[in-house]
Amino acid sequence: MAQSRIKHAALVLFGVVCVIFGSGTSTSSEVARPASGDCLGPTALAVTPDGEALFVACADGRQLIWIDVARGKCAGSLPLPGRPTGLVFRPGSRELYVTCDGSPGVVVVVDTGPHRIR
Repeated sequence: MAQSRIKHAALVLFGVVCVIFGSGTSTSSEVARPASGDCLGPTALAVTPDGEALFVACADGRQLIWIDVARGKCAGSLPLPGRPTGLVFRPGSRELYVTCDGSPGVVVVVDTGPHRIR
């Protein structure tokens, strides 16, 4: 069997984000949930360029959560003006662009350093 070089992977299963950790030939998994325990309807994922955090667009919760990949724990959340539908990092930057539905729809720019909307 070929060895994989992936260190971390994330899956969205039944509304929960599962972060899978791998090192060499061993793997473990942990489930990252927001503190509220509510089902937030994860719809999109984006990893920071340095691989330290995983951002999750939560449509039902109308918020963005982020997971500390090293710890496998939810590190925080940010309310959004609408249901998030997509995430993308600006290349070479810590800016995360979040598309939100609505009439009209909006694009929110999040500075992932201080975790705030610009």
